[in-house]
Amino acid sequence: MRLSLFILFILVFRLSVSSQNRLSIDSLEEVLKKHPHDTNSIRTSNLLGIELVRSDTKKAKAHLLRAITLANNLNTTAGLSTAYSQLTTIYHNSNELDSASYYLSKLKNLADEYPAQTNRANYYLTAGLYAKKNGNYKEAIIFMIEGLRFMEGPAYQTTKAGQLLNIGNAYFKLGDLKNAADYHIQALTIFETLNNKRGQSFCLQSLGSDFLALGEYESAATYLKRSMVIKQQENDVRGIITAWNALGQVNRRLEKTGEARTYFSKALEKARELNLQLEQLSIIYQFGLLEKEVGNLIEARKLFATGLKLAEASNNKLSIVDFKAQLASIDSSSNETQTENVLVKKIRMASNADDKPMLADGHYQLALWYAEKNQFREAFDHMRQYTEMNDSLRGSSVLMQLRTLEKKYETEKKENEIMLLKKDQTLKNAIIAKQKSNQILVVFFFCSVVVVASLLANRYRIITRAKRQLEIERVRNTIARDLHDDIGSTLSSINILSKVALLESTNAIPHLQRIAKNSSRMMENMADIVWSIHPTNDSLEKIVIRINEFASEILEPLGIKYTIDIADKIKSVRLDVAHRKNIFMIIKEAINNIAKYSEASEVTISIKQNDKSIVLLVSDNGKGFDQDVIKNGNGLQNMAGRARDIHGVLVAKSIPGCTTVELTLPVTS
Repeated sequence: MRLSLFILFILVFRLSVSSQNRLSIDSLEEVLKKHPHDTNSIRTSNLLGIELVRSDTKKAKAHLLRAITLANNLNTTAGLSTAYSQLTTIYHNSNELDSASYYLSKLKNLADEYPAQTNRANYYLTAGLYAKKNGNYKEAIIFMIEGLRFMEGPAYQTTKAGQLLNIGNAYFKLGDLKNAADYHIQALTIFETLNNKRGQSFCLQSLGSDFLALGEYESAATYLKRSMVIKQQENDVRGIITAWNALGQVNRRLEKTGEARTYFSKALEKARELNLQLEQLSIIYQFGLLEKEVGNLIEARKLFATGLKLAEASNNKLSIVDFKAQLASIDSSSNETQTENVLVKKIRMASNADDKPMLADGHYQLALWYAEKNQFREAFDHMRQYTEMNDSLRGSSVLMQLRTLEKKYETEKKENEIMLLKKDQTLKNAIIAKQKSNQILVVFFFCSVVVVASLLANRYRIITRAKRQLEIERVRNTIARDLHDDIGSTLSSINILSKVALLESTNAIPHLQRIAKNSSRMMENMADIVWSIHPTNDSLEKIVIRINEFASEILEPLGIKYTIDIADKIKSVRLDVAHRKNIFMIIKEAINNIAKYSEASEVTISIKQNDKSIVLLVSDNGKGFDQDVIKNGNGLQNMAGRARDIHGVLVAKSIPGCTTVELTLPVTS
């Protein structure tokens, strides 16, 4: 069986993607997992179908059907052309002709409705192969040559090469070996230019078949073995089957019976495993001829009977006639009239299909049959027709033409190699010159980077120093303001009270008590200011410790229970001086208010963080307060002012039994 049956897969692959590299099945399956329900999934499912079609047709079919389902669900025509084309070929190879015809008609309707270049090229490719497989070789060539019109441009070179190969294979079936070899060599030249290994293996196989048909068995074996090496590297199971079949035929002609049997047996076993019925028919027929030629008629009859059963099941009319003719030639008990009719029918069908090799073989078999019946006039007439046809198909002139083509191909190949070497040398010289220029540019760039980096580093140092000075100045101003507002006013109060005490010595005790109270408050405020400035207290955890100390001093003597809850993940959050001071002062004011006015028995202080902010909450179970009245109080206004200073928001809510003060601060990076 000719490898042209499979070239469509590579062609459609090139129509579907622009990359020249063949993706592995594993990587395609990974892509499918990431994109299960979009147009990428359609494309990937098609590629998996193309890759698997030569090793696992069941999985290939499943992926292609999945691509069609996705395209319909997504209401797109993307990938449909590829899937229809592949399924037509798969179903035809397994002799499910109704399904093959169905998908071919779907492909034609798509090409008619959406006449894009890819859709039309796919249709003509598939229709040509479909006609060829059905024995309509002239019709196949018409489709294929028409398809070439849609394969112009660099993006279609692989597709064009595959189509040239298919045309050559169709000419081969017509017995036109000169045209067959011409197209095969054209295809091989393009595939080699593109470094397309699989395409090269197909062309080498076809050239091997050309030489096999001409009786040049050594040349045929050389091409077939070269093809086999590439197919094994590509893990092309179906291609290997066809190569084994062809090498079996070569060894049969060279009378190497053992080697021929080995090739046919391996090919038949693998073709049955993959359910490739067309390949099975070809292998069984050639295997039967081998056994018949060595006189093993029992085994030959068994093989031909098996082939006939398979051909009848698939309604392959040409194969049915072939197998019946062979069975008739070895079955002495067969009806003579029936045998003659079978052989005559083979000639008629081969003539209708224009299958010249089959037609010549039919004349040869009928000549032998008439000779056995002593009908020498009829035998001579059919032998004469066989000889004339054989000379036209395989004569010295055809062989000479083929050798001329082969020599021309080799000459052009060597000339191309010489031109490539010259181009490589020119390219190398250009690369060396470019490298020198690049080295100069790299050195210049490196020096520029060093200079710029130095300037940027120096600028960064200056900016950092300036920022540090501004920060220090701001802190100094804050300290001065606090000392003036808090400590200065307290000291003034102490000074006045002390003078009053001197004037009213008889009633000095109350004044002295107030001096003690103000002095204590001044010391406390001074401690708070010093604590907030000290750099070791810049984490939330340190604020919590400070709050805990203050709460224990204020709340415990009053019998008020309190709890402090801070999330572990934000204990290490760093805060600047302003934040530390204002957060503490807000919570301190809230605790003082609870101690003075709430009559609460329990207090909860919590610090938590969400995605965008830190939330500090102080709540108690006291009697609450009137929010309309409290809005005018200095305490809440001071707390709100401190919250604004650090870009926070303070919210106070109160009902009997529950009072909350909530401070929300934005998270800074």
